[in-house]
Amino acid sequence: MGKATGAYEKLAHRLAETIILFHQQEQVTRQQLAETFNVSGRTVFRDLSRLSAIIEHISGDSYCLAPQYHQALRTRDIRQLLDIAGISPLFAGQNPAFWSALLQTEGIPQFSIKHPAAEHESENALSRHFSLLRQAISERRKCTFFYKEKSRVVEPYRLVNVKNVWYLAAMEQENLKGFLLSGLQWLELCDETFVPEARIEQCIDEEDDVWFSLNKFPVRLHVNASVAGYFLRRDVLPGQVIDTQNSDGSLEITCKIADERQLLPWVRYWLPNLAILSPASLHATLQTQLADALTAFASPDKH
Repeated sequence: MGKATGAYEKLAHRLAETIILFHQQEQVTRQQLAETFNVSGRTVFRDLSRLSAIIEHISGDSYCLAPQYHQALRTRDIRQLLDIAGISPLFAGQNPAFWSALLQTEGIPQFSIKHPAAEHESENALSRHFSLLRQAISERRKCTFFYKEKSRVVEPYRLVNVKNVWYLAAMEQENLKGFLLSGLQWLELCDETFVPEARIEQCIDEEDDVWFSLNKFPVRLHVNASVAGYFLRRDVLPGQVIDTQNSDGSLEITCKIADERQLLPWVRYWLPNLAILSPASLHATLQTQLADALTAFASPDKH
């Protein structure tokens, strides 16, 4: 099994190395981080955000380690590094071998961690499946399980953590999907192996959440000036790209989604300051949802 190609993101390893870099130098710039880890400026911003509890902004694109953490970083102990990085709570209950595997730089990437945050998941679900799925991913073996009342055979690519909830990114019948780990039943490894595709690995690396898809479609939106600042400071919507900054302060942006359910809740949240320009069918769906909601709200309670 050869080394995985390209810049496959091993977030835990990169954050640990970032902490060490900050410990070794008085200040570090965003450009330096981008060049060191061969990642985009957008990825650097995300990493610094994840480390905001221990990293301080100096000025411009320069940052430094908060003084109180200098002494704590004299050890290379894996668990301590992950504790400081704020990642270890994601892996509660794992043994030392797991921590070592998490930070390994050789071989096939097995993990992705995206937006560590609020939700909490049963450790039982993780302990049941982690070992087998890590083996399946590293050996490129298909696996079978029962999920949402259906038997599945998949090609497992990555274990992905989104907001403290673990998913399996896998191909099922030519479709890239995210399977909730706690929803898997009767997991077994198959003898049959598969050949991984670089385009699928890239898709998983670039995805911000669990709406994995190789066939996303673009959506154009208008953002009112009153909230434009939020969209300029960070990516509010999935795959957000700012196309135009209008003279009145408003924006026109594009995002790419796999399913309307990935976007419409965000549009509803930002109403009336966010409007769908295209496709027209998605705008019509939103109008129908809003009309149904108003009708339900206006109807008398039925008890």
